[in-house]
Amino acid sequence: MKRDIGGDAHSDALTETRQPGPAFGVPDGVPRRRNPIAGTAVSILGLLSVSLLVAAAGPPPGPSTGGAAQASPPVVLAEPEAVAALLSPLEVQASQIAEQNGDRDFLLLDKSLGRLILFQNGKPIYGSVALTGETMTDHFPADVLSLKFSEFMGALEYRVTPAGRFTLSRGDSKDLGPHFYINEIKGPDWTIPILQVNPVTPSERRDSRMKSGQQKERQITHGGINVPAQTIQYLASKLPEDRAAVLYIMPHDETKTAYYLTPRSAGEAPAALADPGPGSPVRAPAVVAAKVLSDQGRRVSQIAEQNGDRTYILVDKPFGKLFFFENGNPIYVTTALTGESQADRLPPSALKKSFYKVGTVDDKVTPAGRFTLTQSYDPDYGQVFSINEISGPDWEIAIHQVYLGTPAERRTYRLATRRPNDNYVSYGCINVNKETIRFLVSKLGKTKKPVIYILPHDQARTAEYFPRRNG
Repeated sequence: MKRDIGGDAHSDALTETRQPGPAFGVPDGVPRRRNPIAGTAVSILGLLSVSLLVAAAGPPPGPSTGGAAQASPPVVLAEPEAVAALLSPLEVQASQIAEQNGDRDFLLLDKSLGRLILFQNGKPIYGSVALTGETMTDHFPADVLSLKFSEFMGALEYRVTPAGRFTLSRGDSKDLGPHFYINEIKGPDWTIPILQVNPVTPSERRDSRMKSGQQKERQITHGGINVPAQTIQYLASKLPEDRAAVLYIMPHDETKTAYYLTPRSAGEAPAALADPGPGSPVRAPAVVAAKVLSDQGRRVSQIAEQNGDRTYILVDKPFGKLFFFENGNPIYVTTALTGESQADRLPPSALKKSFYKVGTVDDKVTPAGRFTLTQSYDPDYGQVFSINEISGPDWEIAIHQVYLGTPAERRTYRLATRRPNDNYVSYGCINVNKETIRFLVSKLGKTKKPVIYILPHDQARTAEYFPRRNG
């Protein structure tokens, strides 16, 4: 199969495209950019001398320097109607889910935008900047709750602020000061708190990150939620003392917002600890996936129906998404990486070249059209789905798990962003995560020749790529 190896390093920043209005404590118009690898050289010396609660949060708070609060103060929102206009569409969606769950007094943490919002009587009344986990995933590795902090504190994949609906309890200690900790997330010697930021590790620049208008700067902790001292004081005055407060943590993966924020049934794993992969139950999956489908995607799904295709894969190149349709309905959607070139047809010369000579950007095309797939096993990628109609002398184009052999391409992080331009990086293959491959195998493993529709970048020529099939 065609191996997505090598390629030029990409220096473009991974840019957050959600534009909800002014971020709390940050002037409007500041570019909202995200780089998940910022601050990877994190010192943990300060963590070793404090109580067990700091394990997930990083360095403990001490006396506040006031620097972050002066430059980026919490915003007390006295007029709920005016504040509602500042919420992003996803924050509005999350608050509506909370309302449906019967919660009217709660905290809402938007990890992607780095802010914490207090709702009372269903209205947002207060907002603050917040620092969250360095890793952009939304659930813990499966083994995390069985490990002691010393067993995982140096691993980046464990620095997660998990998404979900949780409850909070109050805490107060000499080392941490007043804080709130998540009741549902507890390891042998650690938990995840909301606590005051403290610049005890200078290299992390946590105070200066509070001032930054770049969302990437707000992903630095070991999983805990760091806020200014004033925010802790305000929350202490507003959150109930006689019962647990409610906290909603929004996922980075916006397509799984309803999954994470809807309470689980009795006996199910908490949302934050479950992997909401393609095989996991998702509330109203067809409705959720259909909302993400582009206008072009809807048109092509109608063409597929006319062609008699009801179970198939649809790749939306312009938006970097892969959908799975079953019985004519989209039941799953995920991010996908496609060819670096935004052309929709491979140059005829590329089909005659050896893979090692297919190296220019013009050759790195994920072709548009309706194709069929063959499943096979590749020693480097595991299970793959190869396009039958597109192949060269020693290569082919396939759906396979994301290639990690060229770190400069940052493919894993590109999968995690919402900027479509970040998804154009491969030699032409369609890169997805392992969970998606497992899901496709479970759904299509016995299908002789599964069908795939790949949408063109040139939407004016959509009908040309998907003519009505006879018979």
